[in-house]
Amino acid sequence: MYSKFIIAFLVIVGILFLLDLYIYFALRIFFVMSSQKSKKLFKKTFWSISAFCLVLNVVAVLSNHALGRNFSNFILVFFILVYIPKMFMLIPLLLDDLRRLAVFILRKFGFEKISRWKFLLKISLYTGILVFVLIGYSVFLGNDNLKIRRQTIYFKNLPPSFNGKKIALFSDIHCSNVVMKGTVNRVVEAMMKENPDIIFFLGDLVVYKTSETEEFLDIFKKVKAPLGVYTVLGNHDYGDYSYWKSKNEKEKNLEDLKKIIKDVSWDLLLNENRLIGIEGDTIAVIGIENWGHIHRFPKRGDIKIASKGAENIPFKILLSHDPSFWKAEILTKYKDINITFSGHTHAFQFGYKTGKCKWSPSEYLYEFWDGLYNVGEQYLYVNRGMGNVGIPGRFGMFPEITIIELRVKK
Repeated sequence: MYSKFIIAFLVIVGILFLLDLYIYFALRIFFVMSSQKSKKLFKKTFWSISAFCLVLNVVAVLSNHALGRNFSNFILVFFILVYIPKMFMLIPLLLDDLRRLAVFILRKFGFEKISRWKFLLKISLYTGILVFVLIGYSVFLGNDNLKIRRQTIYFKNLPPSFNGKKIALFSDIHCSNVVMKGTVNRVVEAMMKENPDIIFFLGDLVVYKTSETEEFLDIFKKVKAPLGVYTVLGNHDYGDYSYWKSKNEKEKNLEDLKKIIKDVSWDLLLNENRLIGIEGDTIAVIGIENWGHIHRFPKRGDIKIASKGAENIPFKILLSHDPSFWKAEILTKYKDINITFSGHTHAFQFGYKTGKCKWSPSEYLYEFWDGLYNVGEQYLYVNRGMGNVGIPGRFGMFPEITIIELRVKK
């Protein structure tokens, strides 16, 4: 297994080197008429940045996530800023080379030299600069562009005592991945100013390991609500994306996370439910373990077990980290679940929303990926989350706190 990982890593490094080589020879054209000093400066700068980036990533891989969080974040951001713009630059350059190849073949191996189109070369350069700026904005500003989204939902069978009660949703903090302590603190403070009656955290507290939460615990303890704070586990919380010396070490990591959640006074629902009562009225909050329709996400959630004891409660709320569970199980088998709250998708951290029109690459993987959905009297709300995975930033689909107001439909 380890040897396969090393081979895969070397293949990726090789691909990145070929990308660098291709972009270098393309950009070199801009220095044809420059002095030798300028040419050498460009060459040294280009290859020094690429080499430094690759060396940093080799160090990060060999460390097996043992580096400090800030240094790991620096490596990730640096890599994204260096290589993602180059990947976008590649598109017009490849198009031009394909054109030249076609012309070459049509001219029967060519009798004259066909130069690269300056137009496409400039497009490539401008594309790279634009992508660099967008990524820079996403990383350094997008992560802090918190949105508070409000939604009032009406239910025929909502118990009268819960009419007007406010629910706060937040999700996908991913503590290790370019989420600064100050950012998390601002999110929590903004949420607490809303004075919610009940709070739901929808999973993915970490990216790799429980230890990532250490510096955030004092902030998590501030999350309080009169009717309680309830949470479920997300796919990242199980430690499936890290390397472990043994099965016991991985299991201990999960137990440590459960203990931390208990220590900050959040109620973790592991295929179980809680009954919440006000003035003789009762609702059920059901929480399942992570369940995803995509093959690489294990199906740990069991709604049948989680619902035991709540069968006769007239109003039910389900917490499911992955929204795909709603269509796969709830809509087809559990018509008594009034509303499901999910996170997980991040809305891919990229996209746009203007009025009723919205788009994100997330829609190609998830039918339900952002905001409120309903089929008949059953509802699903998908929270965009506040952290990130992969590209360490957000553009368009910014961090979110959701305030849901429950109302009786008259």
